[in-house]
Amino acid sequence: MKGEFVEIIVDGEIKDFKHVELKWDDKQNNLIETRIIDKFDKLTHQTVVIKTYMPEGIPSEKITWNTISGESFEFIIAENDLKKLS
Repeated sequence: MKGEFVEIIVDGEIKDFKHVELKWDDKQNNLIETRIIDKFDKLTHQTVVIKTYMPEGIPSEKITWNTISGESFEFIIAENDLKKLS
């Protein structure tokens, strides 16, 4: 549960980047956002490294961002889970 990293390489520009903590909510039967761990208004040609772990069970973190053209994405830190949100 330690010593793993997620590296995000921004080739170009993104905005509204957020690293978010998640918890499982039994009442909603869904993952909910509990707090923003870190955020950046804009990232241009940069690399972000997040110290984390890749859980085999319920994920506890995700990242979200928007492209400059307005598309929204999220990546749940677990098995490969990149999703375009629209």
